[in-house]
Amino acid sequence: MEKESFEKRLMDIKNDEDEKKRQRLKDKAESDRQSELQFQQKLEKQEVENKLKLEEMKKEIEEFEKETEELLEKKLEEWRLCNEVLCYCILVQQQFKTREKEFAKWLDFLKYPITRAKDRFVLFEKIRKKLKKSYKKEEIFCLHRTTLSAYEIVFEAWKKVESLAKQFPDKIFLLILQKRLVSVSDQIH
Repeated sequence: MEKESFEKRLMDIKNDEDEKKRQRLKDKAESDRQSELQFQQKLEKQEVENKLKLEEMKKEIEEFEKETEELLEKKLEEWRLCNEVLCYCILVQQQFKTREKEFAKWLDFLKYPITRAKDRFVLFEKIRKKLKKSYKKEEIFCLHRTTLSAYEIVFEAWKKVESLAKQFPDKIFLLILQKRLVSVSDQIH
């Protein structure tokens, strides 16, 4: 009996040990399952966070690219405008050179009758004492015609400058030219 009781106790101990072992395995399996579940939850949470961070980074990159594109477009537009202004300046410079030549011709045209009247007057002064009265009248008449012609041309030029001054907002030069024409016409008259 003792043997049976010993065997029974041994069996009980073995059964207890087996039961404890099963319980430990069961606890370990449960612990592993809990750990796996926690790991999966942490992994999912981290994936969600990573996804959010990735979306945020994508959004930042898109905004940066958009800003960069806008800045590039703005700079390109500024560059285009600068090119247009440069082309316009070159065109204006060419037109100015052409107009400058035309204006120089116009001034020379004005200068010629004034110079002619002045030369005629100098000639008249030189020969005035030497001429007879009848020639003096004729010479005075020629001097008058020359002077009147110069005066009329200067007056017409003054009217032209006056009409230009009414057309253009920047008329300082034209007003100065008008004053000079008045001064010249006063000297002729």
